[in-house]
Amino acid sequence: MTQNQRYASICRVFRNVEEKLREYPKIVEIFQNCYLNTLDATVKSMDDGTIYVITGDIPAMWLRDSTAQLRPFLPVAEQEPALQEILAGLSRRQFQYIQTDPYANAFNEADNGNCWEHDITEQNGWVWERKYEVDSLCYPLQFAYLLWKNTGCREHPDSSFQAGAGKILQVFRTEQYHEERSPYSFVRQNTYFKDTLSRDGKGALVKSGIGMTWSGFRPSDDACMYGYLVPSNMFAVVALGYLEEMAGSILKDWEMQKEAADLKEQIYQGIETCGIVKTEEFGEVYACETDGYGQYNLMDDVNVPSLLSMAPALSAVMYAMNRLIQGTERSGFADYRKGYCSDFGQKMQLGAGQLTAVLLCWTNIEFFTLQVRILPLAIIFILMFAAALLVTPNLYLLASRYEMENMQIVKTAVTLLIARPVSTLGNLAAFAILLAAFEISAGTTVLFMGSVYGFLIMFMNQSIMQKLESRN
Repeated sequence: MTQNQRYASICRVFRNVEEKLREYPKIVEIFQNCYLNTLDATVKSMDDGTIYVITGDIPAMWLRDSTAQLRPFLPVAEQEPALQEILAGLSRRQFQYIQTDPYANAFNEADNGNCWEHDITEQNGWVWERKYEVDSLCYPLQFAYLLWKNTGCREHPDSSFQAGAGKILQVFRTEQYHEERSPYSFVRQNTYFKDTLSRDGKGALVKSGIGMTWSGFRPSDDACMYGYLVPSNMFAVVALGYLEEMAGSILKDWEMQKEAADLKEQIYQGIETCGIVKTEEFGEVYACETDGYGQYNLMDDVNVPSLLSMAPALSAVMYAMNRLIQGTERSGFADYRKGYCSDFGQKMQLGAGQLTAVLLCWTNIEFFTLQVRILPLAIIFILMFAAALLVTPNLYLLASRYEMENMQIVKTAVTLLIARPVSTLGNLAAFAILLAAFEISAGTTVLFMGSVYGFLIMFMNQSIMQKLESRN
């Protein structure tokens, strides 16, 4: 029995793809083969019920890669207990490995001593490679959290998860003081400089106690020029937020919950204090790396997390969201997150269409007020321009919550704009308050404001959404 025959939810996905891409059978075939390849070729069930996932042509399991390999199956696993068990089995094995060595990034199937290189570091027989990367500890937390949220599964956050999460917190805290407290070093002999760490394996000198946690290597496996890797610290802020919620809701470990919350705050403050630099061309931007002494590296990594990948679903912006929803309903945040995670292509089309409408209206306003002065037409396009902007909250509110065609979203959004003038004015007032509260500058400040505004809209309009749903 093939994997798509075994899982009804995967069959439904394939039928949907075949229907929408019926004119492109080759693309359908490529998608089906690629989607199933992980289950067919890289997943191995172990005697202890865990799952070992090799990363392509290398006979080892990366914490980061294994998460990315099985994450596409999260949306289809809710009604598939057997598929849930595979995903939960991976999570359990990840946290077993973290307990074995939290500084390692890749592991063997057994304690067999296989390795990529015989590096100078404290490496045991389970470890394939021991390049310490902050994101390698974030991905298992993210995967465990998303498995819980997508399927409702609560079996994998067990005692092993709790112990592994404790190791993650310990390492993150230790590496806030890398120079004084870290036991980690890594030297690879007879190689180029990006594949090893300087200063006898300690890496470039960094300032301790600035809030951020040190990383030896980037997600691309290249060595960091400066030890505070900003995108990975952003990811750590998000991942610690996940752990904070799981520690409280599932583990009932209030001490771990507080520790995760406190560490999240420290790292966030470190990013905002030392991770932002001022440039002549772009103003204030996030550096990719910094040492805490004032030196920084303006670049980006080829793997994720990277600065380019810091959309609200995977960035420190989510820290602000977590802060804002404390003590409120979680449905607003869930809707906000869903708007970025599901049907991303549709949201891009919707955004492109709205931007086109705004630009067309603006062009016609300029034409009928400056070039050919026709006041009635100018007024019409001014009203259309205002409507195209004011309808924005409704567009993305609906797009994040319901499975609708873009045209239906536009029609409903315009209807709400007219039928709910108080809500429209409230949305506009929220935007005005944000403009007054935050200084607008180049780069990430605009992203931050947009994300906060998106959350506020979600929260403020919950009653409207509930009324819409009660009528269906």
